[in-house]
Amino acid sequence: MKTLHIQTSTQPAVLAKRLFKLERFGRYEEALEELADIWPDFELPPEVDGFEAQDAAEILLRCGSLIGLQGHNAQIPDAQLRSKDLLSNARERFLGLEKIEKAAECENHLALTFWRTGEFNEAEN
Repeated sequence: MKTLHIQTSTQPAVLAKRLFKLERFGRYEEALEELADIWPDFELPPEVDGFEAQDAAEILLRCGSLIGLQGHNAQIPDAQLRSKDLLSNARERFLGLEKIEKAAECENHLALTFWRTGEFNEAEN
C-alpha cells in the first residue's frame, strides 16, 4: 500500500501521532515507510537533529518500538539491538525532560525487546 509521507521536518508531533496509530493497528511496515524522510537507513539512527527535545524523544521511542515489532515479525537481523539502542536513548531523553510516564513507556518496550531476544532476566528488570 502506498502511503503519503508527512513533512517530518516541520511536523514531528503529527508524525509521532500517526506512527502511534499505525503501531496500534499492527501496521508496522507502513509506519516504518512513513519514516523514510528521517530514517532512510535502518542501520543508522533516525535524523532527529533540529526537532524539539520532546519531539525527538517521541520519534526515537516510536522508531525503537516499530523496528522491534517489525523486526520480530519479519526476522530482520539486528532489529532488536537497534530497538534497544533507540528505546534506551529515548528513555534517557524523557528522564532528562522529567517525563516519567514516557520513560516508563520506553521501559515497557525495552522489556518486550529483551523478551523477544530471550533475555528474560533483563525483561523482568
